[in-house]
Amino acid sequence: MTTAEFSVSGLLDTLAADLQVSVAAIGYLVSIYAAGMALGGPLMVLALARLRETTALAVVLAAFAVAQLAAALAPGYGVLALSRFVQGFAGAAAFGLALSLGGRIAGPGRQGQAAAWIMGGLMIGTVLGLPLASWLGALLGWRRVFAGLAGIAALAALLVWLRVTPPAASGGQAGARAALADARLWKVFATSFLLIGATFAAFTYFVPVLGRLSGIPARWIPACLTLYGVATVIGNFVCGQLVDRIGAWQVQFRGMALLSVALLLFALGASHLPAALAALVLTGLTGVALNPAIVARVMAVNGSPLVGAVHTAVISAGLLLGSALGGLAIEYSGRLAAPLWVGAGLAALGWLSLLAAPDRVRRTTGTAAAKSGS
Repeated sequence: MTTAEFSVSGLLDTLAADLQVSVAAIGYLVSIYAAGMALGGPLMVLALARLRETTALAVVLAAFAVAQLAAALAPGYGVLALSRFVQGFAGAAAFGLALSLGGRIAGPGRQGQAAAWIMGGLMIGTVLGLPLASWLGALLGWRRVFAGLAGIAALAALLVWLRVTPPAASGGQAGARAALADARLWKVFATSFLLIGATFAAFTYFVPVLGRLSGIPARWIPACLTLYGVATVIGNFVCGQLVDRIGAWQVQFRGMALLSVALLLFALGASHLPAALAALVLTGLTGVALNPAIVARVMAVNGSPLVGAVHTAVISAGLLLGSALGGLAIEYSGRLAAPLWVGAGLAALGWLSLLAAPDRVRRTTGTAAAKSGS
C-alpha cells in the first residue's frame, strides 16, 4: 500500500507525458491520496463497524485493490485522481484495522513489536518499493505496475479473510467513540501530529538541501536517501523492542529530543557534509521510526480500529501541514535551510507536548510487559 501511495513520485515524468498534464499535477496525486487518508479512514471504519474486524480488513484491502486497478485503467487524469482519493480512504482504514488486530494477536507486552512489524511495511515500502516501482515502471510501463500492485492487494485481502483469526475484541465502537472524547487521547494525537509534521517539513526538501547546500552530486542523492531509508527501518524495529522494555512514553520522550537535536544540527550544518550526513541518519533513526511508540501510546488508551483510523488521519494531517509549512518557510525567508528550522521547531513542540501528556500510558505499557514476563 505504501509502494502504491508513493509510486507516482518515481513516475512523475512518465505519467505527465502519458496523461498530457504537468509534472506538478502528477505531484498533487500524492496530496490527494493523503487527503483521502485524512478525511475518509474513520468514515470507512464506521461504515464497516458491523463486520468482524478480519472481514472488514479484507473488504478494505479489496476496495484498495479495485481502486488501484481503476488507476491502472484510468483513461485520463480525473479518473486517476479519484481513484487515488478512494485509495486514501482504504489506506487509513487498513492501518487502523491492522494495528488493532496486530496488537491483540501479539498480546500484552508485545504491542510495540507488533506495531513495528506492521509499520515496518511502510518503511520498507518507501526504501525498496518506491525504487522498485520506478524501475519496473520504466521497464514495463506504469499501468502494468499499478495493475500488479492491485493484484498484490487482492491477494492480501484473500489471505486476511482466510487465515487471520484474532482474539475477541473488547469495547466495540461504542467504547471507541467514548475514547475519542478522552482528553488523554487527543494529547497523544497532538504529539503524533507534531512528530510527523516535523519529519516531513524537513524530508520533503531533503533533495534540494543535500544537493545545493551540502554539495552532494546528483548521482549520489539516491544513495543518501537510501541511507536515510535504511536508518528508518532500523530505527523502527529498535523502537518496537524498546517500547516493550521501557515503555512507549519514555521511548518517544527520548526520541523526540534526539529528533529536535538532529534537525537543529541539520539546519546549522547543512553546508558541512559530515554534519549533514550525521543529521540525516539521526533523523531517520528518530523521525517516522518512532511510529511503534506513538501507536503503542494510542493503543494503551484505546486500541479500536476507529481510534486507529482517526490516528492515521491525524498523522496524514501532520504530513500535509509539515510539508506546507516547509514550503512557506522557503518562500518567505528565501533560505533553502528554512524547512529544517521549521522541523526542529515542530519537534521541540512535540517534545514539550509529552510533558503535558499523562505518564499513565508509560506505566500501563510497562505493567503489561512485566505481567507478560512473569
